[in-house]
Amino acid sequence: MIIEVKIQDYKIELKDIDQSDLEKCDTIYASNSYYEFSSFVQIAICSNTILKIICIAGNGGATSLHQNSFILEDDRLMVCCTDTVFCLEIPSLNFIWSVEADPFTCFGLYKQNGMYVVHGELTISRIDENGILLWQNGGCDIFTTPEGNSDDFYVTDSYIFATDWDHNIYKFDFDGNILD
Repeated sequence: MIIEVKIQDYKIELKDIDQSDLEKCDTIYASNSYYEFSSFVQIAICSNTILKIICIAGNGGATSLHQNSFILEDDRLMVCCTDTVFCLEIPSLNFIWSVEADPFTCFGLYKQNGMYVVHGELTISRIDENGILLWQNGGCDIFTTPEGNSDDFYVTDSYIFATDWDHNIYKFDFDGNILD
């Protein structure tokens, strides 16, 4: 999948790629791994021409780009790739930080109250703007359902809602506590 977004005077293109396309990248940022990488995202920033192309690589469960797999802010871009969230500076695409936000796969990234909530396969996590993992909580099973409904996970102003494979429902506050 290819996703294009605009910020300031720049166009940013995010693209799922294969390992064979890594040669097109100026720089590669990778999660800490002793294993082969399972997913790759190419990120290009353009003004009138391409200014830089970087790639990120991760080794957790394979992921692909979608509307909740990244957050674009004025000065940085956060992207989920497998088990890791990467943060890059805009417009240089220089590496700022990365954090393993789930032991296996990050499904989505959401901003709330100046922090970031990560919908992982095995955990729901909260990280701060510096990439510090504030908390992680798991459930009885993986945080998705067989139906894969869009309302199985969402973030409100007051809580985080998640449903696991067995349809158990969880509501977390922003400190990681389970609400009734």
